[in-house]
Amino acid sequence: MLTSAGVASIVAAAPLYAQVTSQSGQAESTADSSKGGLQDIVVTAQRRAENTQKVPIAIDTVSGEALMKRNIVDPTQLTQLVPSAQIGQSAGAYPVFFLRGGGSFSTNSFNDSAVVVSLDGVPMARQYNINGQFFDLTRVEVLEGPQGTLYGRNATGGAINLIPQRPGHTFRFDGVLSVGNYGAVITHAAADVPLNSALAARLSFHSSNHKGYTSDGLSDDDTQAGRVQLAYDGGGPVTALLSGDIVHQGGKGAGFVLVDHGYEADQRVGLTDPRAIPVYTSLGLAPIPAGSLTQNNRYEGTKLEVNWKSDLGTLTVLPAYRHADVSFKSAYGGGENDNETDNQESVEVRFASNDRGALRWIVGGFYLRDQAKACHVNRLPQQFGRLGSLQFDHRLESGLC
Repeated sequence: MLTSAGVASIVAAAPLYAQVTSQSGQAESTADSSKGGLQDIVVTAQRRAENTQKVPIAIDTVSGEALMKRNIVDPTQLTQLVPSAQIGQSAGAYPVFFLRGGGSFSTNSFNDSAVVVSLDGVPMARQYNINGQFFDLTRVEVLEGPQGTLYGRNATGGAINLIPQRPGHTFRFDGVLSVGNYGAVITHAAADVPLNSALAARLSFHSSNHKGYTSDGLSDDDTQAGRVQLAYDGGGPVTALLSGDIVHQGGKGAGFVLVDHGYEADQRVGLTDPRAIPVYTSLGLAPIPAGSLTQNNRYEGTKLEVNWKSDLGTLTVLPAYRHADVSFKSAYGGGENDNETDNQESVEVRFASNDRGALRWIVGGFYLRDQAKACHVNRLPQQFGRLGSLQFDHRLESGLC
């Protein structure tokens, strides 16, 4: 039997970290929880800013500070802080999302997720676009249960919103360096740069590296990411935010370990380990050569958010574009080789009423155009009678094979 190394890494190979933090400039004021009382947490889960205590839906909110303290740098680690979120790693770049048991095991671009994941209001049509985005966040909102009314299709299991830190009009620099076992080194750096009385920029960078958790060096990390934001607020009814981000994901990728044939998960015997050769032979598969698994993934995007406030409410226009190049070789399913490009264009327009009065309403529309070209090659064992030892390639083609 084969299983993900994520189980072993959580139980027996969880990295240990030490942090060094540097801050300069004026710090933002925060509520002192030691004074008692509930701290106000403002969320935008219902497409408007409101206190989380007044949001009539099941929601978990994790602050950026909590993410930083626990060194949460990828989607699968969010489970540590949100028990209702079960997020695993499938082959290569594909995370698997479940909220309160609702989700889908389908991960590649020939299927859609049942949990929608958004970055600063922009939904990700492909789950892998969220990789490398867990840095410089003000909070993460996890909405459990169907959210189709405000989040459209693919939200039957729920929604996860990542909200980055916005540019400030006072110069500030933050830097964090974390080191741990397995050669782990995590760096964060961010700076607010005021340009004039109306314009401010925020530059942020993140890198995460560690050696593999399995015996063959898989389940490693080699990620670099950056984000640039430019905010406009002239004191009038119109505000705007232009942002762009880029992520590179390298290394060997997700690992899987043997949990049968006399091996236990906490031994972390990887599938390219020589000890796995008899297992492959018994399944009718040729062993995967050691050192042949790798990944080279790139994700990038840009968005413009314009808000116009009036006496009646707020009009928001949010066009966005995202692009991804995914290329990896994985041991998943006996061996998988994927090459994929994805282009996503989206526009959201909505008008939200003011909070005054007993009736609050919101109206809007959303346009999404997503084009994915992919070649997925799988080596799968046939287990039907005399075909039990046959090895073959299962190809799903749409332009890249």
